[in-house]
This record gives sequence, C-alpha cells and structure tokens, in this order.
Amino acid sequence: MASPDLGRTLAAVVGVVATGAALGTGELLAGILAGAPSPILSVGRQLIDLQPPGAKEFVVSLFGTADKLALEVLVLGVALGVGAIVGLVARSRRRLAMGIIGAFVAVGFVAGLRDADTVLPLAVGAGLAEFAVGATALDKFMAMARRTRSDSSGAVMPDWSRRTLLIRGGLLGIA
Repeated sequence: MASPDLGRTLAAVVGVVATGAALGTGELLAGILAGAPSPILSVGRQLIDLQPPGAKEFVVSLFGTADKLALEVLVLGVALGVGAIVGLVARSRRRLAMGIIGAFVAVGFVAGLRDADTVLPLAVGAGLAEFAVGATALDKFMAMARRTRSDSSGAVMPDWSRRTLLIRGGLLGIA
C-alpha cells in the first residue's frame, strides 16, 4: 500500500522540528556536561577560523558587540533551513534524509573536536544522542503527519491527530 503524499509545508515543518530537537539535545548536553561540545558554538567558531581577511571587521561594524550572537543565530537559521530540506527529502527518501541528519551531526562533531575543552567520549556520546533524537523525531513525526494526511476527509470535527502533531512538535521544539 502506497503511503499518502505528505504536503510540502508539513514535511518541511517536521524536518525543522526534528533538526531543532537534535540541536536542542546537543546544546542541552553541552550545558550540563563539561566536555561535551555545543554544536552551534563549535560550528560558529569553525566559521570564524575560516573567514576571509577583513570579514570580522565588517561583521563587527554591522552588529557591534553582538557579532558572536549574530553568527550563532545565522548558524541556527542555516541548520533549521537544512532541516526543512531534510523534511522534504524524507517524504520519499527516508534513508537519504537520515544520512543528511548524520552528516549534519558529523559536521558539528568534527567542529567540536577543535575545542581544547572537548572530551572525546562525551563528544561521541553527544553526537550519537543528537542523531538518535533527530532521526527518531523525524521518523515519528513523519508517521504522525502521514496518518494525519490520510485521515483527513473534509469532516467538520477538528482533526485531533493534527493537533497532537502540532502540540507534541511544539513541546519538543520548546524543550
């Protein structure tokens, strides 16, 4: 039996929520475990190291003392944008979507290894936890979204499955 087509917007939202959950896991672990790298901070530091000459002065002239915050917001925005793409890919190619999540976690992991305070076993554990949370969230929310799409028949009653998806996704995103 073919799975029902999942709307592009809903798939993108699911991808963003799954990516946010993975990043949130990494940030939480970095906050509570000394030696676990923060994926957003690590990638931001890597970008600072790779920037061309004169770029720092330009960014500081735009954002002043909030330049690092602006960089972290940019990294988060790009990550969530990639998450939307992951959700779109997951509609038809689940394994490829999981591979993208794995590659994304690997980028954060490798960037985190450059930090002198990183403890390798904690970095590996945090990376595995990020992947597990992101992949599980993507799988579960995609399944919920597909059920929601297949159950909608134009009924007058509210679609409680969709409400459940939004509530759980929102709570996971907030967490």
